[in-house]
Amino acid sequence: TVSVLYWREMVTFLDALRQRYGAADDTAYDDDAFLVSTSKPKFRQKKWEMVGLEETRVKQADHSKLTVVSLPEAGIDKAESEPGQLKDARLLRVRDLDLSRNETLTLPEIDTIVRNLPALQELQLNNIPLPTLQVAEKWKYLRTLTLNHTGLSWDHIDALAALPRLVELHFEANNLRTFGRDESAVLPSVTVLNIAANNIDSWDFAPHVARQFPALKELRLHGNPLRCPADPVQLLTTLETLWLANAAMEGAQAVNWIAAQCPRLVSLRVSYGTLLPGMSEAQARMCVIASVPTLTSLNNGTVRPKERADAELFYLQRALRTTDAEERGQSYPRWVELETKYKSVMTASPEDASAPAAVMLRLTFRSLGNPDTVKTLPSSLTVGKLKSIVSTIWRDMTPDKQRLAFCSGDEVGAMPAQPLDDDMQTLAHFGVGTGAIIEVLDHEKPER
Repeated sequence: TVSVLYWREMVTFLDALRQRYGAADDTAYDDDAFLVSTSKPKFRQKKWEMVGLEETRVKQADHSKLTVVSLPEAGIDKAESEPGQLKDARLLRVRDLDLSRNETLTLPEIDTIVRNLPALQELQLNNIPLPTLQVAEKWKYLRTLTLNHTGLSWDHIDALAALPRLVELHFEANNLRTFGRDESAVLPSVTVLNIAANNIDSWDFAPHVARQFPALKELRLHGNPLRCPADPVQLLTTLETLWLANAAMEGAQAVNWIAAQCPRLVSLRVSYGTLLPGMSEAQARMCVIASVPTLTSLNNGTVRPKERADAELFYLQRALRTTDAEERGQSYPRWVELETKYKSVMTASPEDASAPAAVMLRLTFRSLGNPDTVKTLPSSLTVGKLKSIVSTIWRDMTPDKQRLAFCSGDEVGAMPAQPLDDDMQTLAHFGVGTGAIIEVLDHEKPER
């Protein structure tokens, strides 16, 4: 048996810094440094012309002016090769430091680095195995600490009580099983907590988190198989931001549960396909917006006033098509409120069984090479009948030649046009709102 030993030179934090950001004595570059690509022979290659290269190199090589230092996966083993080197480097302006995936870096070496960065406010230590967590006095200025994939347990959170300015804590993917004890330390300044992807399948953690983080406003729980519990979750009542993507919650009842539990919620992240399977992304987004009246942001997209109006009309139309009163109240708890809000555009009451309840929609028909036409039509109109109306506007476009799509008509941040691809379904089914633009394409003419 032959054993092969691999040896590499020890890499310090300053070595990695010079490698990433250059040094004052760097003057030469490899001949291939500025090749546009390597897919062609060198004699046919073009090279980038680096305008201002020398000025930028000199400026970046002055490490004393760096404010953000990103050194993930840089192979760092030690803070410095000799005591005092980091102090002499005078890294006095660094506010944000990323040391993620430097797997041989130990906590004492990390502490040495932090102690020599007096302005440091954000520290990322992702994917560094940490058997324990000890926070030195110099860490007290940290405002954001990221400890994802470190193998730490929840009990190690107690050490962070020494960080009075800590506002944001990330503790993702640490395979958490228990959440503290009655005597666990309180972190009164933390407003953002990320405990995503920890295989948490019960809300039993909520009382512990609520006690340890009394100022919590944002909670990230995405990637945990959580279901809707039977009892209320007090922790959620004060939240303004909640991430629940890829949870085990499903259906309209789950959306209604979120709305009921989070009366102050303004920002939400969910997985449409998991939460509301069977709906298109556009329809699911409208259902969530209408169900949670306080939302101003959904999946990092701003909820604009027109989008909310369209969503609430879509929600109301679905509610009015539900004939069973009890089911309507359970699945669409806001329907009475929205019926009152939009009564001026409704054509029938849900109590009137002889006529389908609908909303009157002001629609703009648009076809290439033709002037726009505006019509007011009921949301109960099917796509097939809509095509017949289009053929009366532009007589050369018979229904069999038409392909229809709609967009909201909102000029800012609107979703792409959605196809109206089922002649048997109504405009309400697709979520067509008042003010929408119906785009009419002719099958026989190529798109431009």
